[in-house]
Amino acid sequence: RLWARAKDFRMLRITGAFRQTNSFRVVAPSVLLGFGLLASQLYQRPAMCDEDTKPSEVQEELDHSELLDNFTEITKDNLEEVMTNTESKFIYYYEPSKTDPKNLAKINAHANKMAAGLKCVSYVVDMETVGAEFKAFLRKRSSNKEVDVQIDSNTFLLANKDDDVWFWDDMLITYFHGELLEQVFNFYQGVRELHDEHELMITLTENDNHFITFCRDLDKDTNKKLKNLRRFQTKNVDSFLKLKFWIIKNETLAKKLGIDTDGELGDLYFLKESTKLNGLECTANLSGRDVYCKKLNNICDLAKGTEYHVEIVSVALAFPIIVNDFMSFAQLYSKYQSPSLIVYCDREHKDYSQILEEVHKARLMFPLKLRDRKADDPANPNHDIK
Repeated sequence: RLWARAKDFRMLRITGAFRQTNSFRVVAPSVLLGFGLLASQLYQRPAMCDEDTKPSEVQEELDHSELLDNFTEITKDNLEEVMTNTESKFIYYYEPSKTDPKNLAKINAHANKMAAGLKCVSYVVDMETVGAEFKAFLRKRSSNKEVDVQIDSNTFLLANKDDDVWFWDDMLITYFHGELLEQVFNFYQGVRELHDEHELMITLTENDNHFITFCRDLDKDTNKKLKNLRRFQTKNVDSFLKLKFWIIKNETLAKKLGIDTDGELGDLYFLKESTKLNGLECTANLSGRDVYCKKLNNICDLAKGTEYHVEIVSVALAFPIIVNDFMSFAQLYSKYQSPSLIVYCDREHKDYSQILEEVHKARLMFPLKLRDRKADDPANPNHDIK
């Protein structure tokens, strides 16, 4: 067709179009020149387009309120009321003019999951109309100096009944399963209150480690000082460590456990069942079972939250762990990458008690030395509770 078009334009004179040279076919210069002129003429001609295929110049604007029908809008009038209530909240804040409407369907579907699985109320904030008031409120309630950076670099805000907030970007939706899902669940649930000793008995096995703090009145100011305890609860996703965090108001039960009810707010106590394997002395008896209870640190200093958490994990790992399946051992070894000693024990064997004592002695001879991950450590999580 190109040859035919070239004849029509009368620009191509075919003389010696092809020349055979060393088994290669080389196009003659006159042919190349002709094709160049032809291409320039074709390029200058206006492109033909069927009227049915022309794009519409006016596109209908999508209504964001319809795309986000699982959300309730936060306005200037209800901002303070919504942000100060005790609901479990999932908040999406965005600028409509800079947001692709195609992404809103995915976010709307995620809000439905949060409501169904975690009983959260979903809210949306239009930053182009309420952004200034929204930022001002978060600055006022937060001691974090980088709250503006957190707002600008994220998209979602989780808020629980204890007035804690947790900023997240789009990764929240992408990886909302496994440990992340469990952390979000713990964040909304908060620290449980210990009412009586039977609640301890249900979860008091040789691998369970309980951490308890006493407070008479859990008002807003007191709750704020116990923020570290809620951080520990949120990050508590290791199934093999079995850490349990409690707040106790029952003064009688606290004294029975050996907790000083006249101590400072935030004093943390470690409680574990006393067995031959861990070698812990009995300090109290609950429903016929011997337990050990000891005071650790005061955890009210928010700046030392990570340091406290390292101590808690170190205490939990200071005793032999009973492994009932290979996957538990594989997880332990993979996470802590420390030399391990596996001892097979038959509870019916006559030397069972002696084996437990020897394992305990060996554990004390080689204590774990955990360290805090620095901020520049690649393994350090990108997200934390603010």
